[in-house]
Amino acid sequence: ACTRLSAEYYATGRRGQIRRLVLVAFCGFFTLVAACGGVLFLAHDEVAQVVLGDERTAAAFVPMLLCLALTGIENIFKSVCIGLKQVRFAAASEIAEQVIRILAVLVLLMRFSNGDHGRLAMLIFIGMAVSELFSAAFLTGCYRKDIRPLTAGARGGNPSGFWGIALPLSLTALLNNAIGSAGSVLMPRRLRLAGLTEAEAMAELGVVSGMASPLVLLPTALIGSVITALMPVLSDAYANGRRDTIRKLAEKGLFVIGMIGAPAVAIILPLAPTLSRLFFGQVITSRYMAILGISAVLMFYQMASGSILNVTGYQRFHICTAVGSELIQLVLMFFLCAVPALGIYGYLYAALLASLAGAVTNVLLLRRVTGGAMRFGRLAVLPAACAVTLTLWTKIFY
Repeated sequence: ACTRLSAEYYATGRRGQIRRLVLVAFCGFFTLVAACGGVLFLAHDEVAQVVLGDERTAAAFVPMLLCLALTGIENIFKSVCIGLKQVRFAAASEIAEQVIRILAVLVLLMRFSNGDHGRLAMLIFIGMAVSELFSAAFLTGCYRKDIRPLTAGARGGNPSGFWGIALPLSLTALLNNAIGSAGSVLMPRRLRLAGLTEAEAMAELGVVSGMASPLVLLPTALIGSVITALMPVLSDAYANGRRDTIRKLAEKGLFVIGMIGAPAVAIILPLAPTLSRLFFGQVITSRYMAILGISAVLMFYQMASGSILNVTGYQRFHICTAVGSELIQLVLMFFLCAVPALGIYGYLYAALLASLAGAVTNVLLLRRVTGGAMRFGRLAVLPAACAVTLTLWTKIFY
């Protein structure tokens, strides 16, 4: 909401409204944080024991809430910076934050860990909070020094359309988190029905979420950068009614996403067994990684097309496809993971089919709302051909 509206206000000469936008965003965010924090403090034992299934997680709740609050400050300012095309501040903050996070967590674990898993979780969140504190302070300073002078003018009333964008997307994120959490809780139980022990089922969940997924999602950094660059330009075009520009930028953006995501994942896949052994001390099979890799590429298309729908005023369509694909994955995982012949592959196939449904639906919706014919050959066939070629060359050279 902050990115889209700040870009729109700047493009249409209503720059004073941006300050009001920031104020409304902060009031709304901290109201929600206070409500969530109150619930968590009142029911922390129930959340730890019943929802998460491990009372040791309660130790991380306080630094987790602090991290959440600081993340909100950071992201409101970061979103305004992106909307006003001052991306250098957001980029500097993000890079420094990652470095500080790695160092802070490493030092805390080396100095204070004692083997207790609840304490480990708490220390990790404290390290994350330290890095978020830097980003929040850095971007606050950037806003006061460099961004506020760009927003001179009459403030006017409350930003129109802010809650119409923020609330539906927030509810979507909340629903998706709830569905994803339900999947994380249910998957080990369904795997036990397929014949795995509890320890084996939890280990499979750890391999997917902590080892395999991070490898195939490495290109997300580049994908996110392309989406970030598109958002203010698309917002500007939307604010000024340039539908032809929106159509061209949408198609070009999706093409670039495909030409980055598919080949990048294709290079990783032949190397995945070696990389997993190098990083995690465990070999992950090529078939396992291939399914995850295709899911990741489809997820990149879904992310990009959903962001374009959000920025151009069609977030209600993206909300439906985002929640729908999560529900499809949960339902498919529930049934497939309990099949002895599939086991963990039931989860992989569920993720693949859900990503396919979300990506195809988003692109079809985008084609409809932009009023132009998306060239599917350009968007899918050429990136796929490049991906297959690069996979073969990587195997040969490796």
